[in-house]
Amino acid sequence: YGISETRVGDLPKLPRNVDPVLHPHAAQREYTAALNAVKLERVFAKPFVGSLDGHRDGVYSMVTHSKRLPVVISGACDGAIKVWNVTTKECTCSVPAHSGFVRGMGINQAGDQLLSVGDDQSDQNCGMLIKMLQNSTIDPPPLLPPRRC
Repeated sequence: YGISETRVGDLPKLPRNVDPVLHPHAAQREYTAALNAVKLERVFAKPFVGSLDGHRDGVYSMVTHSKRLPVVISGACDGAIKVWNVTTKECTCSVPAHSGFVRGMGINQAGDQLLSVGDDQSDQNCGMLIKMLQNSTIDPPPLLPPRRC
């Protein structure tokens, strides 16, 4: 009686030939796998810097101000648009702009007009929001306290 290496339910072992003539693209696949591993390593190596807490629902769209580097404007699924100072991670202004998702936002090159589009099939020109940005001191840090526009 002999000892068998296989058990009931095991898949049969298939022979593997590592001859480079039969596998001409093995080196390229290995290089691609190594390159992808390095890219993933870089992605996960960056530390988490911080979060901008304040929206009641998920953020769907974001835009950066064209003239002021630390200003980020976010639009959420609940229809709110918030202006953030990224250096201090504070909300400087909040506007209930739409009755549904804020699907997209854009700011012109001059930085004086913000246009948002929402699920309520309306487009909003948030002039009050931009006026608050122009009158605020966002570039140097003490900021205006969060308030409704």
